Amino acid sequence: MDNLDNLDSLERFHNIYVEEEARGYPLAMRVLEKFEAEAHIISDFREVPKPDGNEKNLILARHRGDILKRCPGTKAHIRCGYHVINQVVGCDVNCTYCILNYYVNAPGIVINVNLEDTLSHIDRTLKEHRKYIYRVGTGELTDSFYLDYLTGLAKTFVEFFADRDGAIFELKTKKVEIDSVLDLKHNGRTIISWSLNSGEMAGSEEAEAAPVAERLLAARRAQESGYWLGFHFDPIVHYNGWEEDYEETVRAIFDFVDPKKILWISLGTFRSPPSLFEIIKGRYPKSKIVTGESFPGDDGKLRYLKPLRVEMYKKLLSTLKKYGGDDLFVYLCMERKDVWGKVFDGVGEAPKNSVDLDRMFHKNLKRRWKIDGQS
Repeated sequence: MDNLDNLDSLERFHNIYVEEEARGYPLAMRVLEKFEAEAHIISDFREVPKPDGNEKNLILARHRGDILKRCPGTKAHIRCGYHVINQVVGCDVNCTYCILNYYVNAPGIVINVNLEDTLSHIDRTLKEHRKYIYRVGTGELTDSFYLDYLTGLAKTFVEFFADRDGAIFELKTKKVEIDSVLDLKHNGRTIISWSLNSGEMAGSEEAEAAPVAERLLAARRAQESGYWLGFHFDPIVHYNGWEEDYEETVRAIFDFVDPKKILWISLGTFRSPPSLFEIIKGRYPKSKIVTGESFPGDDGKLRYLKPLRVEMYKKLLSTLKKYGGDDLFVYLCMERKDVWGKVFDGVGEAPKNSVDLDRMFHKNLKRRWKIDGQS
């Protein structure tokens, strides 16, 4: 049974489950108002049966731990001090390389409806003494605009952070449906970021995401609404002709947006647990992403060899500076100190450790992110 027949353009869910403890939350009631069919009441979302075939379940749950967490790090690798809000778990973009294919074992898309607990947690965190600006976002286990027509979470978080000093909030996406936030009073405290790739990789590995050019058109619209921008090249994939293809994407960025309104750009090469390779081969037999040579690192993840990663980072960093200028703030995601040193040797500052990278973010934000009351 299709519960969204009256919403032709929206995603279809075949069954809706609601935990008993979740029923009274405003976010749960907001979501359920969109559906005509009665939801199944359960005690725990883990008792929901796995859907058959192409069926999809929507689950409204009360998260019993901390929804707000530090971005997961990697052994012996530098972390940036970022925090993530996992209010929604699941996505419809279906990128071949997505870590959701590996470690999220939920029997459906989960919306954690105790939003008030999340906002209270953030407020408590911001009241604590922090040396550096607090950076937090929603794009780890979902796309930040996925199911926004049901949840209104993007608007909620933008308006929440608009009045919070000492913090910057990030919406990270591969989508272009951003109208819900364009007219909001965000006070410059939200950055909207797009994950980008080469046209070749976007077409083969991100087939259900918006094309790169459309993402950049959306970025221009966000910039025109006063938002700061970010871009994430992750994963960068090595294949014949990768240099030319990625240069085309980089050149396009600065055809569409003003580099002075870009707060940060991240670079990360493809990495994954070994078992994810097998999952990708099974689910996406035409995927090109696992054809390159990868080897286990100290953290057990498969990565390109260090000299190749350094070469790729240096070429892409040079290309970004060529088209966007030397003032761009570019950082590496989940990389070792020695890789940082080799990539930025002679062209920029490399952090000594994770705390030092947090300091570098703070320094960049103080220099470029001019907001009243921000120290």
